[in-house]
Amino acid sequence: IEHRLMVGDQTKWVREKAYLEFNDAGELLGGFGITQDITERKQAEETLKKSLERVAIISDTASQLLMSQTPQLLVEALCHRVMEHLDCHTFFNYLVDDVKNCLRLNAYSGIPEDIAKEIHFLDYGVAVCGCAARDACRIVAENIPATPDIRTDLVRSFGITAYACHPLFSLGQVIGTLSFGTRSRLTFTEDELSLMKTVAEQVAIAMERTRLLQSERERADEMER
Repeated sequence: IEHRLMVGDQTKWVREKAYLEFNDAGELLGGFGITQDITERKQAEETLKKSLERVAIISDTASQLLMSQTPQLLVEALCHRVMEHLDCHTFFNYLVDDVKNCLRLNAYSGIPEDIAKEIHFLDYGVAVCGCAARDACRIVAENIPATPDIRTDLVRSFGITAYACHPLFSLGQVIGTLSFGTRSRLTFTEDELSLMKTVAEQVAIAMERTRLLQSERERADEMER
């Protein structure tokens, strides 16, 4: 059998095998066993599994986002899939609202609907997302319960302990942000941040396609009229 062992605050994996000896009557005479530490093998298997999952997330969704006539729905499904893979509990997708000159919440998960209504519009420079959009750069906030950064006050109120926000670009201009947050740990790995960046790039393409499709429909309606 293979099973886990807790050694202090560490998790170890072991493989155990028992050899039993019986007499001619089938009665047990004795036995001995061996235990092998397979922690490194299990860690390598888990790393490979995560890597394959990330490749699948990127490859499966890239073509779908490019071909779909409803990119918005795929964006939400993609973000939920990324949340599950990264053990995150929230995501927020804001888009630039040129009319109101602020950010508008386009998609989200992990907070109640009434709270989402309160943050439906977000000014530039407010909270992590507003600052990432204003400055056109990624913001990674870790160990949030202990950070004095006032930009994290909003996400801290949601119980988030680590948060990463990526700006979305189209033709060099910021068109929104995409962020993920977790309540179960204090940091992200570089691989996790890399996946978020790749997903943000895909979402930006999908959002631009959504805008173009809407413009095409509006032009078609105008020509018909």
